Amino acid sequence: SLNNLGVVYLDKGEYSKAEELYKEALVIWRNIYGDEQPDMAKYLNNLAYVYYIKGEYSKAEELFRESLAILRKIYGDEHQDVAICLNNLAGVVHYAKGDYSKTEELHREALAIWRKIYGDEHPNVAISLNNLGLLHKGKGNYLKAEELYREALAIRRKIYGDEHPNVAIILNNLGVLLKEKGDYTKAEELYREALAIRRKIYGDEHPNVAITLNNLGGVLIRKGNYSKAEELFREALEIQQKKLPAGHWHTANTMRNFGDCLTKLKRFQEAEVFLLESYPILKAKFGEDHERTKKSLDSIIKLYEAWDKPEKVAEYEALLPDTTVVSETLN
Repeated sequence: SLNNLGVVYLDKGEYSKAEELYKEALVIWRNIYGDEQPDMAKYLNNLAYVYYIKGEYSKAEELFRESLAILRKIYGDEHQDVAICLNNLAGVVHYAKGDYSKTEELHREALAIWRKIYGDEHPNVAISLNNLGLLHKGKGNYLKAEELYREALAIRRKIYGDEHPNVAIILNNLGVLLKEKGDYTKAEELYREALAIRRKIYGDEHPNVAITLNNLGGVLIRKGNYSKAEELFREALEIQQKKLPAGHWHTANTMRNFGDCLTKLKRFQEAEVFLLESYPILKAKFGEDHERTKKSLDSIIKLYEAWDKPEKVAEYEALLPDTTVVSETLN
């Protein structure tokens, strides 16, 4: 079916093709059966997920909410499909709006449903634990985030074994957390394990491989291994430019990290190209007050400070929404 073929392209990282197929399936199903059918909710959810992956959060939120309304009407409030949609909607609310309170509410509602249906050691329980870990990391509550990640990781290793994409997700997220806590050696170890899993499963040209390459490069910058970090950022960027839509924030994020690396290597002109291209993308996606945008602007300032261009430093400092920005490699 068109929907199943869309899943195939989604798994391959061919997001535009998946979107095309999901849209076609949705139109056909809506014309034949109407709106209030479980399969209609499924198609809405699948298309919304593609928009989410592509960073088109407003479109994704609209479709997730439509899917959720259908599912609640059909099944009530304590059905597994309702929990799935709550989880997906929470991700959009988090990234699109930065609304931590509403995001946590949605994730905890999903977690309660899954624990009631499946018990404590189920893949869907691990999904909610992981997502709550992401939320607490974003709030700066690192101890709670690590506790949630490790609980999710233990569940997934028990269910899937050690070489599964869902295990790699938790390894990657835990690596991000440990890097931010300053445990660079352990973070590198986790990233390398996640990268090996993702290369084995997806091959070398998948967006998920690029994410881990970018994160690993960030740790190597912290450890002072700039030349190796450059190799990883270059590989990640090549994948993203090939697989993701133009102007995607993941690509911009890698550009920013690559620019930081080139600044460290004193290759200022090359760094400037990446940093000036990435900043407006991140600003347009997240707004000027978002952490990612502020850190992107701070990277530009750090570049011009290292390059001894005080007039440029002043120009970009004037764009800062406040004076509390701290330079940090993003993930």
